[in-house]
Amino acid sequence: MQILFRKEQIQRIQRFRESWGVARQILPLLLFGVLLAGFFLGSSGAEGIAPKKWISDAVGGNSIGVNLFASIAGR
Repeated sequence: MQILFRKEQIQRIQRFRESWGVARQILPLLLFGVLLAGFFLGSSGAEGIAPKKWISDAVGGNSIGVNLFASIAGR
């Protein structure tokens, strides 16, 4: 019984360490991406570096060209 409990405890610790390792890799990229998007796109009350007209022209419709651009830019 103790062996089974010990094995489960070791697996739990390993899963936590792996999850924490992935989180440490992803969180800086997520933070940087959010800051960059805010810088370029602005907030709801203010305009960013990229004018809203450019963004609406690039991805504001539902045509094949707009969808193609959005799928390539989103990669």
